[in-house]
Amino acid sequence: MSGYSVTVTIGTVEGAGTNADVYIKLGGVDGQSTDQQKLNTAANDFEEGGSYEFTLAGVAGVGDLNYLQMWHQGGESASEMYVTTVNVTDNATGKKYEFDYNGWINNDVTACMPAQGRAASYQVAVYTGDVHNAGTNSNIYLTVKGALGDSGRHLLDSSDNDFEQDTTSNFTLPLAEFGTLQSVYVESDNSGSASGWYLGNIKITDTTTGHWASFVYNNWLEDDHLTATIAATTTG
Repeated sequence: MSGYSVTVTIGTVEGAGTNADVYIKLGGVDGQSTDQQKLNTAANDFEEGGSYEFTLAGVAGVGDLNYLQMWHQGGESASEMYVTTVNVTDNATGKKYEFDYNGWINNDVTACMPAQGRAASYQVAVYTGDVHNAGTNSNIYLTVKGALGDSGRHLLDSSDNDFEQDTTSNFTLPLAEFGTLQSVYVESDNSGSASGWYLGNIKITDTTTGHWASFVYNNWLEDDHLTATIAATTTG
């Protein structure tokens, strides 16, 4: 029997369940599954405190699992969800993988869950340029792409006043090992006052291995130009 069996356990906190469509991707030592897989099979999937099992028949060729990504469609009432664990079985080999999460999956972002024993952490330093009105109050999202896959879409947010002119904003993304970092995809939602943003550069460091990559942009994200794909400029 090929494919994977997936069991998703929803937390018991208030509002943990979701009515939205939920999707998953798997990442392993041989790369990332190419197609997103929708998990929902019934209207009452993902209720508070429940465990739900699904079969991914069309996923193969990713090798020993390193991580999975999970996100939902959003836009539905009660769309946010609280996931405690995801258990995955490779039906071809019988090997089992456990992914502990214990957190919310919010609208418009992707949860990237490392398999037990394979967690990594990335330090993300974002420099906002020193030009007039360079800072922004908009929401900024980041997707990191490596040789083995990508991180999914993550909101960059900290307790500080992020993305001010001529400052470096620092974030930690507890993700998984994606191999050699290749590019980043940056998005602004153009919200709030002073929405235009002059992005200088981004440096990402794998705190597990010490490897890093720098992505230089030195340009605006504003108006009808709100996204940028930036290739790695230097690595170390």
